[in-house]
Amino acid sequence: MQKETEMSLPERWYSLLLVSSSPKFNAVFLGILPKERYGPVTVSGDGASAARFLLENRCDILVLNGPLPDGYGTELALDVSTESRTGVLFLLRAEDYPDLEPKLSPYGILTLSKPVNGRMLLQSLQLLSCTSDRLRRMEQEPRTMDEKMAEIRLLNRAKWRLMEREKMSEKEAHRYIEKRAMDRCISKTAVAREILRSNNEK
Repeated sequence: MQKETEMSLPERWYSLLLVSSSPKFNAVFLGILPKERYGPVTVSGDGASAARFLLENRCDILVLNGPLPDGYGTELALDVSTESRTGVLFLLRAEDYPDLEPKLSPYGILTLSKPVNGRMLLQSLQLLSCTSDRLRRMEQEPRTMDEKMAEIRLLNRAKWRLMEREKMSEKEAHRYIEKRAMDRCISKTAVAREILRSNNEK
């Protein structure tokens, strides 16, 4: 019985920082967050306190609920995405999404237009969790780190397009890209670029 219990435990937890000034959103987000997968979870009410926290602490995932009291949060998102391996999920107001999404996505930042349902939130976190695992493994190969990070971000953008446009899950999008690459004898990155081009994304 003990062996069965140990096998049911998750392989690892993912530390998470939520930056949001909305008590209502915070309560909903924390309520749907799988406690057996994400932790510790830290909540910050503004960008400045979040930046101070990140100076002394490392986290796997950063979730930003924009705009923040001391700015929209784009500078914090870009700093974290470019200077660390922390995955970033940015929730944008619907009216801001068309302008900000093209500026953020090239840096590997996942964006969602509010209002957001729980299913999309959890799928986005799953995608960032998988990315975190891959980056951990890649740290053993520092010479190719930049190239592999660029490849992962490209694949994540393609997966997200499939999840958003075709209503696929993260696993379905992953399998779709792998199968298409195998069937055509091309790389997964080539498939990802085709998917992004088909959605008018450079």
